[in-house]
Amino acid sequence: MNENNNNVDKKEITANQPSSAVRPHHRMRPITSGRGKLFKVRNMMNLSFMLLTVIGIAVYYSLPNARQAAIVIVLLAVILKIAEVFIRIFHK
Repeated sequence: MNENNNNVDKKEITANQPSSAVRPHHRMRPITSGRGKLFKVRNMMNLSFMLLTVIGIAVYYSLPNARQAAIVIVLLAVILKIAEVFIRIFHK
């Protein structure tokens, strides 16, 4: 029973002492740094890609006579996404 009391006392003592741990230096940059000049443009392109895709799918399933137009809308969305990927890869 005395051993249990000693363990509890040691935990309380170490919990109140400041930590001497050293924070590691990571190689990765924080997410907020290095966004670049085209960060907002890429975000807008991603948003418009998602909206065009949803609109194209909705038109495809809701209007059977306008399926060709829906396919064109989705293809435009894919071309926009490819352009965004090229900006992300090649702009440094």
